[in-house]
Amino acid sequence: MKRWRPLYLLGIILMAIVVFVGAILSFLGFTDEASRGRNAKEFWRDFLEDFNWQEFPWENFPFDMLEDFPWDTLPWDDLPENFDWNSIPWENLPENFPWEKLPWKDPPENFPWDRVPWNDVAWDRVPWDEIPEDFPWEKVPWEELPEDFPWEDVPWSEAPPELWEDFPWTELPENFPWQLLPWLAIPPALVPDDAFPEDFYPEAWEHEHVFSGDWVLVSPATCGAAGEEINECILCKRTIHRAIKPTNLHTFDEEGICGVCHVRRLILMSESKSAQYSGEPLVGDTVPVFLAGSASLLEGHMLNTAGLRFAKCRELGKAVNSFYFVNKVCVIDGAGRDVSSQYYVEKVFGTLELTKREIVLRTKTKQKKYDGTPLSGDEGKPDDYTVEGLVGGDRLVDVVFGESVTDRGMRRQNEIVSFRIVNAAGEDVTGNYAVQVEWGWLIVTP
Repeated sequence: MKRWRPLYLLGIILMAIVVFVGAILSFLGFTDEASRGRNAKEFWRDFLEDFNWQEFPWENFPFDMLEDFPWDTLPWDDLPENFDWNSIPWENLPENFPWEKLPWKDPPENFPWDRVPWNDVAWDRVPWDEIPEDFPWEKVPWEELPEDFPWEDVPWSEAPPELWEDFPWTELPENFPWQLLPWLAIPPALVPDDAFPEDFYPEAWEHEHVFSGDWVLVSPATCGAAGEEINECILCKRTIHRAIKPTNLHTFDEEGICGVCHVRRLILMSESKSAQYSGEPLVGDTVPVFLAGSASLLEGHMLNTAGLRFAKCRELGKAVNSFYFVNKVCVIDGAGRDVSSQYYVEKVFGTLELTKREIVLRTKTKQKKYDGTPLSGDEGKPDDYTVEGLVGGDRLVDVVFGESVTDRGMRRQNEIVSFRIVNAAGEDVTGNYAVQVEWGWLIVTP
């Protein structure tokens, strides 16, 4: 079949030419020029409509040799599946090429998008929802599109990033759908400052709202309910709502109930605690007490004691015994549900005081007869001194005794002149102790 295709093609062309020439000669003798033109088109239309397009050698047909080829007569919607679209001379098509008859609604996979002369396209017929991934976005004449161009049909989210670098931002029409552009994919630096219309700014772009006037009150805040006010951002033109915190300025009656919002007042106080240093922090974990002025809890309601968290005092001195409820769940019902919104909780804090630990440091009394050698309190024995009251794990280190005695009849206190106390981790905790001393004596007899 391939060997005979050129002969078949030549036969078609010769037959067409012979019939066409014959028809022209007949028309020259019997018709005027206008009639001859109409009859020539009718001849081509009849010829092409009756032709077996399934057998037509598309890949070899010399369209460019026929200046008056009747493109509008081709059965575009019935072309065979193996039709070679690249065989059409896209770059040399006539001005009256029937673009509207192309199968835009169902373009074939091998449709030569990059060879379409886009300046002559009927834009309302382009199937924007079916364009391929390799659609030639850069060949669309964005700056010269007609007023009725279907801007809203373009799948902007599929456009390549490089399109926005040369996009005609400042030459777009008034009806351009700015809100449809994929702003998350468009760097702000690519858009000129004066490109946007006055009533538009990309919501997807992160920015700090700028306001030119005062906030307008929509609803005032009350003691238990938030209010609302609005303003307009001069950049994105959006109306911005913001809440006004409740005033919390309740008016409580003698029973501790607000006359406006009916919330119940609870005044909770943590206890004060004091303890000596023990190696552990002092925790203020006592259940708060209700002070005078508090309302009673509603039936079935109780404090969320499991959610209470208290302060810890780790250093010597006083600290506030503050407390809070986890996730602000202050009051729960019998099923454990949060009912805190029905209560207004005030807190009064006690104190935590961590004091020094009292201990007693003792040395023994030692004596001997004069022998010319010194008598010292530090003999390197475990019982050279004793300590009463140390926290478990704490111990004395760097212990230094006072002077020894040698001469007859000498008598001196068996004192320790310096020492340190460290904990199990080796940290110096001497300052956490109040040390009382009980010294023995060093005595040399005659």
